[in-house]
Amino acid sequence: NNIPSDTKPDIHIRMLHGAAGILWTLGLLSFLLVLFCFQMVYINKDSRHIKSAQGSIMYFMLAGGLFGAVRVLAAAFDVSDTTCMVEMWGGHLCFAFIFGAIVSKNLRLSKIFKSGFVKKDVTTKHAVEVLVKGLVCFVIFMIVLTVVGEPKVVQLVETHENQTTYEHYCGMTIPHFQTVLFILESVFLGFALRLAYSLSDIPDKYNESAQSLDCEYNYCLYGCFCVCLLVSSFVLSVCYALHLSVSL
Repeated sequence: NNIPSDTKPDIHIRMLHGAAGILWTLGLLSFLLVLFCFQMVYINKDSRHIKSAQGSIMYFMLAGGLFGAVRVLAAAFDVSDTTCMVEMWGGHLCFAFIFGAIVSKNLRLSKIFKSGFVKKDVTTKHAVEVLVKGLVCFVIFMIVLTVVGEPKVVQLVETHENQTTYEHYCGMTIPHFQTVLFILESVFLGFALRLAYSLSDIPDKYNESAQSLDCEYNYCLYGCFCVCLLVSSFVLSVCYALHLSVSL
């Protein structure tokens, strides 16, 4: 059968080249910024400031920054099953590493200064062990999410006046697992905010709760901004890049 003569050519909606260029630029800048911070932390690892900031945990935060940069870069490509997988893993690992590190640092401070024991000591090694255990549990959940939820490309087809429009976006066969993960991340972020606020009276030379609060408030702000704009892939990726730059 021949296509009717009045049928218009199909439209395939893709990200504008300019928008993709912005994501490439932001992703590469974020990547370079994280590498620069890695180098600075390593070079100054024996300095008082890095030691007081628990330098070994800072590496986990910077690793989260790398995951975030990869997530931004993945969004610059045409939507595919591979990019959907990279965006999902990169975004959630970015959150887990950065805020997991912040919470583990603040939990250590809380045990030292809020325990009621003047000489109680909790080493950085213990904080790293807690962080690693939490990240292992998170990765296991992500594997279950990937296997059961099956992230993939979803095609939206609309026909109007003999013209068909195709739009592709990332979705899941079973989205409930990701919904649960977003809820858990929101609860965890609320806990992180409360913990950082509770440490605001600790001396500044031991405490980074003010910076932690700034980081967490910025994440909440960017998250609300994305929700208001219907969480488009482009806007969400820009928010990731801005959050990385402010956090670092």
